[in-house]
Amino acid sequence: MDPASQNAAADAEFIKQLQRVGARRVLEDTPYSAETLDLVAKTRIADAVEQLEAKAVLGNRDANVVLARLNWVCEGNDATNQSAESLDATRAPLEMPQGELDQLPAALRRRIEVSRMVEQRERANLSRACGEAQFDPVAIDVRLRDAAEAGHEASLWEVGRRSLDPAVRHKNWLSAAMLGYVPAQVGLAESLMAENLKGDRRNRGRMNFWLEAAARQSPRALMRQGECRLNGCNAQPPDAESAVPLLREAAVQGESGAFAALESISTGDPAAPSDVELYGLQSFLQQLNELGCYGAANFGPRALESRQSLHEIGNRLSPGGLDDAKAQAGALWREHGLKARQVRGCD
Repeated sequence: MDPASQNAAADAEFIKQLQRVGARRVLEDTPYSAETLDLVAKTRIADAVEQLEAKAVLGNRDANVVLARLNWVCEGNDATNQSAESLDATRAPLEMPQGELDQLPAALRRRIEVSRMVEQRERANLSRACGEAQFDPVAIDVRLRDAAEAGHEASLWEVGRRSLDPAVRHKNWLSAAMLGYVPAQVGLAESLMAENLKGDRRNRGRMNFWLEAAARQSPRALMRQGECRLNGCNAQPPDAESAVPLLREAAVQGESGAFAALESISTGDPAAPSDVELYGLQSFLQQLNELGCYGAANFGPRALESRQSLHEIGNRLSPGGLDDAKAQAGALWREHGLKARQVRGCD
């Protein structure tokens, strides 16, 4: 195969990966099927809606939740979790100056250009596809609320997620969380954590309980638990020693925010990770990004961020230390790469 054909084949696979990750973001935390994911990835929203509606009418509550989510997104609502956004609101957005882009290797520049193209096309295609879909919002909402009242976990989660009233949101999420629905446990913990960060400490005990529960099954909750211990949001003194293992585990499951928390620990703290370990973790996250695991919109900014971070950490290492760091990066990927790809939905 000639180089041009190889590039085209690699681009095609990369685009499919970005589309799958984008579809998972749209369907976030709903009980979607592989078939629905495939249709959304191909922006065949009308086909997905038709199939989901047929199932929902026959009493499939999970299908109705996914249908409600698609309707919600097509109405112009963002596909990300409200509580997660509130927690991350202070983080500066990643930017990609053109001057830095021009200095990148040709292969990486090509991937950034492809990811930009996919992002723009996804937005346009989603808008068009949503316009072609035939939703029945009233029927969807009635089924959703009836299912929530009957104790259907995913419906309780979705009803709470779309509510602007914190009391209503917490009531529904608490019911779903008590029934073991992990997204609700994570959402409830994050929402309570956001309240705590704003100075409202009344629900601190509930926050700690749900952080602990959610962290057993969710990498994002594991990261939040580590951040909480690191910053002392659980009414205990900041405890880097117990936070670091949680953040390390979250990082090797693809949570890049966990790396940022680890990197923020003062080098004078005995629990602080070494530069060798930081290099290995950042390389691990870089590999996930190179596979498209963070989606089209995030690919370029994350590529620049990881390159800069690796350059800075590498400059602090001796030649031998850098060799050790690269060896550790390879070992991390061999041990945790497959699981992280599965968690991120890019396997």
